[in-house]
Amino acid sequence: MAVLQNKILQHSKGKLNGMVIYEMDGRTIVRSLPSEFKDRKSPAQLAQRRRMLLVMDFLKPFKELLKFTFPGEAGKRSGYFAAKSWNLKHGLKGTYPGILIHKEKALLCHGPVPLPTGMQVTRQSKGLFFIWSPEVHDSAGAADDTLLVIAGMVSSHESDYQFTGVKRNKGYYLWQPDLSMEDEKLKVWVAFRRSDQVTMSDSWYLGEV
Repeated sequence: MAVLQNKILQHSKGKLNGMVIYEMDGRTIVRSLPSEFKDRKSPAQLAQRRRMLLVMDFLKPFKELLKFTFPGEAGKRSGYFAAKSWNLKHGLKGTYPGILIHKEKALLCHGPVPLPTGMQVTRQSKGLFFIWSPEVHDSAGAADDTLLVIAGMVSSHESDYQFTGVKRNKGYYLWQPDLSMEDEKLKVWVAFRRSDQVTMSDSWYLGEV
């Protein structure tokens, strides 16, 4: 670093021939540019960066949905940020650099409503056909809990969801998502919502179809 006395270049700012010129405390300073820049992130910081990117990529297609399906904290954080926090803690597996989304544990909905047993989805010419046990008792949920279906393209961030209004005790539902069904695989989740239209179950990942 040097203090520049050349009156022509005094009060100049910028880069010139591998040098950077700037002012500090009323003086014009010149110093050489570094030959290369290095990422000084520690392994722990790089791992956390990777974790954050994975969770944000997972949640991005469903940001609007999360307003309704993940309990936020009034006046503090939205459903999206609550979902991001939860999935950073519980929705990942592996160690850096092999960290991955844990598909069976990562959630798009969160809450105490019980999920039914025997939940399955099959792909049909008319859409996605869901079946589940319509059994209702204290540990299996209420008869008027209603179905939420969620789908996302495997190859892109396109997604769709529907609060169906179909009650738990029906046991089946056929859904035509607003997504391409031709030669494209879909990731599929389900959840149930209480009649108060606020309290949710956890989401259940049914796999790719």
